Amino acid sequence: LGVHFGVLAPFGPLRAEVIPRAEARVARTDELPLVEGAVARALDAGALGLSWGPYHGTTLASPDELAAAVRAAARRGKPLVVH
Repeated sequence: LGVHFGVLAPFGPLRAEVIPRAEARVARTDELPLVEGAVARALDAGALGLSWGPYHGTTLASPDELAAAVRAAARRGKPLVVH
């Protein structure tokens, strides 16, 4: 049997590519497409879905940021996995 392995795109680290965690703030309106783009790139590179957990830097994310990230997953038919 072959090895079966898959990964999820982690919302927190992808968000941190756009909004550094040290800034401890929500994304500005102009940054929402950048958050969505970071998630889209991870999914297009092979991630099986989007992972989100309410801790660390992800608690700083606004509902609009999470919606932008989920839009990227939805457009690709990928799930949001909450843990």
